[in-house]
This record gives sequence, C-alpha cells and structure tokens, in this order.
Amino acid sequence: IPGHPPPAAPPPPPPPAPPPPTPPAAPSPAASNAGLEVGLAVNRTAPGACAFGMRSLPLLPGFSLAEDAEVTTAIGMMGKTEPQAYALLAAFESFLAKVAKRWDMAQASCLSVEFLIAFGAELTPRLDVTARIRTSKLSAQELATLRAPPYAGFVDQGMLTMFQG
Repeated sequence: IPGHPPPAAPPPPPPPAPPPPTPPAAPSPAASNAGLEVGLAVNRTAPGACAFGMRSLPLLPGFSLAEDAEVTTAIGMMGKTEPQAYALLAAFESFLAKVAKRWDMAQASCLSVEFLIAFGAELTPRLDVTARIRTSKLSAQELATLRAPPYAGFVDQGMLTMFQG
C-alpha cells in the first residue's frame, strides 16, 4: 500500500531442540562386574609394576587384573607423593595418551573440565580444555570452575571470554 511501510517479516522459527542424551553403551563381556572396561594390571611380586589397559586384552606374564575396589583405591592414590602413587599415575598417563589418539571430540565430551586440565598433555591440544572451550557451549558450573582458582591459572582467560562470553 503506498505510503505505508511493508509488513514486518515473521520471526524466525525457534532453533531445534537438542537431541536427547545418548544412553551409555552396554558393557562388553570383558567388563568388570562394575562395568569397567579399563583394567589395572598389577604384578604383585614387583612393587610398583602396574599398567592400565583394556580388560579385553591379554595380560603380560606375571600380571593379574586388580579388583574393582583396588582400581578405585588406585585412582584415589594418583597425585600423592609415594612411589606406588607415582607409578599408578605414570601408568594411567601412558594408557590415556595411547587411547586418546583414537578419540574424537564426542568421546572427550564426557570428560570433566577438571580432567581435561589435569591430563591435557596426554589428550593433546586436539582434545584438551582449550579445544572444549572453542567448540562447545560450557555450562555455568564449568565456566565458574575455569574462572576460579586453582583452574583459572591453567586457562587463557581472554580466550575463555572470547569463546564463552
């Protein structure tokens, strides 16, 4: 109509809802009773001799799989200063560096930002916390964690603000 502005365009449709979370896969036949796919192999005659690996793989001679409770205890020891704790941490880091080579962002997406910082060297820049910041919308809790001590010192805060606001 002459003298009247054109009608306003209709608003854009709302974005599609995110897909529902994928349920966890059923444990493989090699999994422990608790569903652990990764095992801790220990040589009880050689103190400190241990390795993490997929439970489906054969064990080295002299090694046996630790029970689930022992694995849980071992995880709690990592980061302590005793020789056994260091051996466990070194074994886990070695295992993680190997398996992370086959991962993509989908597999790394289930890891906490704290884990990504702690094991960023093993995950490489392809999967570390910086990659998560650049490629995913972080939750308010994750942002608060990355902006507060002790984690803030391990994150480029300018980059965090640029990508996450």
